Formats: sequence, structure tokens, C-alpha cells
Amino acid sequence: MLAVREQKCREHYGEDTWATADPKTKACFDFLCGNHTRNLPVVRFNKSYEKYIQSELGESIRVAKLATGGLARLEGSGVAFLRSLCRLTHVGHAQYYKGDGHAFHDYLEKHYTGTFSSLFTSLRC
Repeated sequence: MLAVREQKCREHYGEDTWATADPKTKACFDFLCGNHTRNLPVVRFNKSYEKYIQSELGESIRVAKLATGGLARLEGSGVAFLRSLCRLTHVGHAQYYKGDGHAFHDYLEKHYTGTFSSLFTSLRC
């Protein structure tokens, strides 16, 4: 990858200009940054979970979707399911008008006072 970048810069700037460029300009990190490497296990889990859902429930999900005629929402993806839950249970800015955010937060406060409710409030799920 680094060799390709070097070649492209020589072609773009010209051999002489690139040869006299400041070494700080030529510096290039040839590794994944912390933000990306931290998320790799999450992405790997999501992909394996997607395969699991499709192998175990894929046909049932397709049949159920056809039976509803597209009138009911049925998530066949773990990531999409979690996003739907977050959208439905969010309270605050851009709250989903069909959501149960207030009822969900009231339930948490009643049954898990100070535990999950503060977590969800801080996460702004």
C-alpha cells in the first residue's frame, strides 16, 4: 500500500517536486488506527451473528414477512434489530413519534432504579 502511495505521489507531483518534499509531508501510517481496531471484534461478531440468524431463522423470517404483506416490520438482521430498538426506546432530541421511549424509561426506573435507566439516559440509545 505504501509503495502504491509513493508511486501515485510521484506521478501527481512530479519526480523532482516529490523528491524535495518535506519528510513530514511524505509520512504515512501503514497500520489501522485505534478507532478501527477497537471495532474489529464487534464487526466480526455482527457478521457471525448475521450468518447465524440467516442459517437458523432465515426461511422463517422470509415466510413471516410474506405472510404480513409488508405491513409488519420484522428484522432479519441483528444490527438492524438493535438500531430499531434504540430508535423505539429513545427519549429526547429526534425522538421517534411511534416509539415507546417514555414507557420504556418509566419501566426501567420502576424496576431497575438507578441501574439501567441512568445507563440508557447517558447513552442516549
